[in-house]
Amino acid sequence: VLELKAAFVQQQQQQEELKTTLGQQLCSHEELRTALQQQREEHSSALVECKDALRESIVQQCQEDLTTALAQQQQCQEELRTTIIRQQDDLRMSLETQQEELRSTVQQQHQSQQKLTAALEQQPEALMTMLDQQQEQSQAELKSTMEQQQQSQQELKSALEKQQQSQEELQSALEQQRIAFEKQQQSQEDFRSTIKQAVAQQCHDELQTVLQDQQLGQEDLTSALRNQQQYQDEVQSAILRQHEELTTTFGQRQEELRIMLGREQEELRIAIHQQQERQEELRSALQQQQDGLWSTFRQQQEELSSSLMQQCRDEVEIAAVQQQQSQEELRTALEQQMQSQEQLRITIQQQQQSQGEWQTALVQQQQELRTTLGQQHDDLRDAFIQQQEEVRMSLGQQQEEL
Repeated sequence: VLELKAAFVQQQQQQEELKTTLGQQLCSHEELRTALQQQREEHSSALVECKDALRESIVQQCQEDLTTALAQQQQCQEELRTTIIRQQDDLRMSLETQQEELRSTVQQQHQSQQKLTAALEQQPEALMTMLDQQQEQSQAELKSTMEQQQQSQQELKSALEKQQQSQEELQSALEQQRIAFEKQQQSQEDFRSTIKQAVAQQCHDELQTVLQDQQLGQEDLTSALRNQQQYQDEVQSAILRQHEELTTTFGQRQEELRIMLGREQEELRIAIHQQQERQEELRSALQQQQDGLWSTFRQQQEELSSSLMQQCRDEVEIAAVQQQQSQEELRTALEQQMQSQEQLRITIQQQQQSQGEWQTALVQQQQELRTTLGQQHDDLRDAFIQQQEEVRMSLGQQQEEL
């Protein structure tokens, strides 16, 4: 009985040892699971941090590129605006100088007409000499005005050449700054629309100013002609009064005076007719000059607008090409990033696969341990039952023998 008790106690001790080993194995399995979970969390947090850092770096770089491109574009817009304003001021100054010269010529003609009328009142006998002098003076003034017009045209040509030089300088500056126009197609379209509106508004304003100046010049001419007509009417009325006085006072010389006055009137009419023809010629010359200036001004504006539009189109095309290149670079960078992410995902999958293999190996070991422990437990239980049966049989035999 004591031996059976000792065997039973040893069996219980073995069972306790097996339980402790199983508990230790379970603890080690839990530790491995926690370590794998921590490793997985660390990998996931590292991936999230890498994604956030890449996203922030890309966004920051794009924002910096956009700010630099916008600053350079604003600088180019300011330069273009200053050049356009300078060219418009030059053209306006040249037109104002030409208008002042025309007004001065009109005033000189009016003064010469007044001198002529005064000379006719004072000296009717020196009419032809004064007319010849007036004709020579008018021809000289016309020559001077034509020379001044040629000088003004040469100045306009020089201004156009300077403008072309400034445009070439602007083109060189824009070619130097082409690299900075990335990712700006929408802003370039807005810039094109604003330039169109500004050019249209400026052309409209300049047309209005030119038309107003032309109307003022025409009003001055009409007022001068009206004054001349009034003066001629006054001269004719004075002649008629003188004729009436002479008819009343001098009866005998009435016919002679009538003949002389008729001749003078005819001469005056001829002179007035010639003067009117000269005025018409001057008016037609002024109109032709204004038409020529207006056509040159419109042609210059059209050339400026076409050059600006062509320049804007070229810049937009260059910006679009550069934007496509930058998009291709970004696409390649994103593809590289995706490849790196794919590699990271593959490495994570490999780690997960290795972790799964470890887990399967642990599960297999646990299953093997469980099977071996179950077999040992079954063997021990069978042996204990057999021993108990043998003890019972031996005890029964001993009892029967006793």
